Amino acid sequence: LNLCLLSRYPLGKSFNIFKPINAGGIEVLLNEKNHMVVCPVWLSFKPNIKGLLMNESVSIDTILNIENATRASEATFILSELVKLSNEFNSSSLILAGDFNSGSHLDWTEENKANKYNKVVPFPATLKMVQDGFIDAFREIWPDASVKPGNTYSPIFKEDYNDRIDFIYYKGKHIKAIDAVTIDSTIT
Repeated sequence: LNLCLLSRYPLGKSFNIFKPINAGGIEVLLNEKNHMVVCPVWLSFKPNIKGLLMNESVSIDTILNIENATRASEATFILSELVKLSNEFNSSSLILAGDFNSGSHLDWTEENKANKYNKVVPFPATLKMVQDGFIDAFREIWPDASVKPGNTYSPIFKEDYNDRIDFIYYKGKHIKAIDAVTIDSTIT
């Protein structure tokens, strides 16, 4: 089981998006008139580029070539499927969330490069999401990555490589982020 959705609301139709291991869609019935589509996503974890990101001698072009060939390509296919779904379903609100296994272009910025191995990386998978009209919920609430990094890889191992690789993106007329948190401790 790779993708899932827990909801207190009833679920409606499900939709195949890209490859079943990477993405799917499900209608969430908020009430008789209102619904939304939620798409859990998991982009490839290979190749793991954390070593390349941590190495100051590795060029940004090398990183982008790897990302474009893998996670950015998957994101492109997923977004193309969502266009068809959105047109067919006439969805007013859409949430796409999950593990991108990629950093964010909103975190690896010039302003934050001291915290990101002196690199500015326009990660293409997340850039494609924003270019397609999606809003990064965490960065909308916490725009300064140097103040609120929101690390999800791995917040409990603070001495190791840390990054934000899990995202909640949304778009639609009737949806807006009101808060965003990262759980950064173990639950006992």
